[in-house]
This record gives sequence, C-alpha cells and structure tokens, in this order.
Amino acid sequence: MCALPLLLIAVAVPQANVVFVTWDGVRREDFLEADRLPRFWKTLSAGSLILGGRSGPGMEVADRRMLSLPAYQSIFVGAVTDCSSNGCGRVREETFPERLLRELALPRSSVAVFASWSHLADAVEHVTGTLTVDAGPHGFWPWNDTRRDAETVERALRYLREQRPRFLYLALGEADDQAHSGDLERYRATLLDYDRWLEALVRSLASLGEYGELTTVIVTTDHGRDAGAGWTRHSSGDAHAGSIWLIALGPGVKPGNAMLPATHLHLRPTIEALFGLCPAHATIGEIAAPACGDRGAVPVSQ
Repeated sequence: MCALPLLLIAVAVPQANVVFVTWDGVRREDFLEADRLPRFWKTLSAGSLILGGRSGPGMEVADRRMLSLPAYQSIFVGAVTDCSSNGCGRVREETFPERLLRELALPRSSVAVFASWSHLADAVEHVTGTLTVDAGPHGFWPWNDTRRDAETVERALRYLREQRPRFLYLALGEADDQAHSGDLERYRATLLDYDRWLEALVRSLASLGEYGELTTVIVTTDHGRDAGAGWTRHSSGDAHAGSIWLIALGPGVKPGNAMLPATHLHLRPTIEALFGLCPAHATIGEIAAPACGDRGAVPVSQ
C-alpha cells in the first residue's frame, strides 16, 4: 500500500470518488468555534482528519496574494500561477479535474463543478467545455457575478444523487460576500448554513450505497481574513489571512490531526493519488509512493 502523509489516505482507492468543497473566506478561528459549526463538531469531527485544528500541523494559503482566483487556480493546477487578481482570466494549463477526465477516460458528466461565483469557471478548466461546469450568476442577488449558495447546493446535491460523478466540486461564496459587506451577523448565519449543508452532503452519500461508501469528502477555504478590525479584508500584508484549515472524511482517512503541515499545493496530488494517478507536481516532497511505472498510475491496493 502507498501512503500520502498529507491526508493519511490510501493512495489508490478502488473506484474512488471525491467530493471537494470550498467555503470562500471562512476564518480559521470561526472553523474552530463549535458554536459556528455545531453539527460538524458534534457529529462529524470525530471521524474526520483535520488540518489547522486546535493542535497539530497547520495549513497555509500557497499564493500569498491572498486573493480568491489566484488561490483557486493554485489549488487546481497544483502550483502557484501568474494569476494576480480576480480578473486575471482563465487558467493556462491543464487542471487536475481535466486530467482525471482525460487519463481515466471518464465521460464528461463524471467530473462536475457547481460554483456560486462565476469566476470559478476560470480556475477549474483551461479549455472551456471540458468539464460539466455550472457556475453563477443569478440576477436576483446583489452581486452580479454570483448566485445564492442555497441554489448552488441544491443543484449539486441533485446532480450527486442522479449522476453519481467520480469527482464533484462544490464552491460556496456567501461567507466572503457577507464579510466584505461588514455584516458579521449574516456571515455567522452563513456558517451555520454551511454546517447544515455539510451534514446534508454526508447524509446524501450515506444513502447512496457503495457509491457513498467509496466517496471521500474534502473541505477547505481559499483564504482566511485579516486580524481584528480588518476582518472584512484578506490582504497580502496580513499573515493572519494565510492561516487556514482543512477537513477530510471517507475511505482511507485516518481521523485526528494530520502528521505534516500543508498548503493548497498539496490538494492536487492528494486527489490524484486517491484516483491512482501519479501526482503531476510531485516536487513538493510530500508523496510517499513507489515508482509509478510507464502508465503513470499507482497500483490499487488490494
């Protein structure tokens, strides 16, 4: 068996599925507060692997510009890109969801993205139309490039139940929107929604038999927030904004704190390894796996 120290996940899970979730701009201190995420801390945390918890290794934003689109592009490429703003445009190289589709010869419907923020489409695929992408906006929302998270979650969970994709990405953004507006009450209410929706996701998977049993869920954020009165921002000059968190649960995940610190750049090789693929960016030194051979795949453990 191969092992990936970051998430303590078996490198190749037979017929692996992954649901990857991001909650935009959720502070580490809010993640740690049981009152903010009561369902997670009461019912799910004991079975989860945690990075950035109260103890153990932390997790950091890789792209120190502390902006959303650069952060998302670094996650999906597995390296810091030249994207320097939320208007930088489409990612310029193959992302790991595109690679999953290509190397595993999956139908387009098996790799799906549901995002409230329309610009997420610029992070997940470098060739438009490669993946199944459903990304905002909605005309009845105050921001013209996003839609309500509740609608995004409803669409994603329906797709999960009906299509059972091998990889599904769910990107939510209202927490960051409310924080930028300085509305602490609504920001905290949004976290309770996220907590409720995470529980609903786990319950949906539990109802899907073998598919759900073979599905790993990974949840993190793109950036934290500045300290103190600057909490409405996330700026490159505030190290507080770079301190983030991650949770993972599902097959092969060992509950508790991770052994090693991590950044966004560990996410791509982790997910690739779950699918039995040798990481595209293995130079970060966190992969403990045998030689992959000519086909570029890690043998599935029996």
